[in-house]
Amino acid sequence: MHICRALLAHGYSLFSLTILNYVNISNCSTDEAKTKILQCEQFFIDTLLPKYNIASTAGSLLGFKHTEKSKALISIVIKGKIHTEETIAKISIAKSGKNNHWYGKTGEKNPFYSKTYSAETKAKN
Repeated sequence: MHICRALLAHGYSLFSLTILNYVNISNCSTDEAKTKILQCEQFFIDTLLPKYNIASTAGSLLGFKHTEKSKALISIVIKGKIHTEETIAKISIAKSGKNNHWYGKTGEKNPFYSKTYSAETKAKN
């Protein structure tokens, strides 16, 4: 939003888009590519100290603060969201199997590792 407001206030002609660096990720795994990209981004954040960057840490909102007005708007939006049964079913299907972010993760990477459901929780299902 900061950049949008600045563009509207000052005009597009005062801004430019320049590619500062190309990160070759063609032979990298997804995790390696993400690490390389975030390291490069952090270098430029630290070096250039960009005025319109909302976060001081690449890939993180650490240090970012919502205004009270933003918090109120987010609260209103979240409270107003009620999904129909059909929408809930579609979301469930869309996040099942390989689309689930925990799919295929085993051992210590799984937050449920070495834990079991309580009898009370099992009874709910």
